Amino acid sequence: MLPLLWFLLNTALLFLFIFLCFNTTKLIRNKYGIFASLLFVFVLLSFVKRTGKNELIKKWHFTLENQNNSLTDKHLWVELEKTILSKYELRIQYRLDKKTPEILPTEAYTQTTGWIGGTYWEPIHVSVQVNKSSTEFKYKVTGIIKWNLLGVNIYVQPKTYGGLVKIPEEENQNLPNL
Repeated sequence: MLPLLWFLLNTALLFLFIFLCFNTTKLIRNKYGIFASLLFVFVLLSFVKRTGKNELIKKWHFTLENQNNSLTDKHLWVELEKTILSKYELRIQYRLDKKTPEILPTEAYTQTTGWIGGTYWEPIHVSVQVNKSSTEFKYKVTGIIKWNLLGVNIYVQPKTYGGLVKIPEEENQNLPNL
């Protein structure tokens, strides 16, 4: 519920700011002329923050890429947390070795889907291991949620997710019993 209220607060403040900017531009135009109002708009637009870091998805690699040609790539999704507006997910990519039959986690990453206005998920560390039974993965994800108000960081909330996720049955049938 809190992410929804935070999103609505961000949206309301943004619309209020836009309304105030239009009114200020009108006042400047009436008092100082069109050139001054254009200068005001130009300076105001120069402060618009662009998240143009070209943020790529941060991936964690667990095995060598060119380890074996007899491997079949698979992946599965784990829902870490679901809020009213968005969902935090972990994607685990793994390989099934046809010769040994062994399951190897190769990489993992997290993502956020849905409406994310005012909050930003930043993963810090992801670990994935095959459990002793070889039928499930043990995972641990740590990160922070940044709560922003009109682009300004207000609060940083640490988060840790962990648990077990079953490997789909078709892969389990190819594994030896341990």
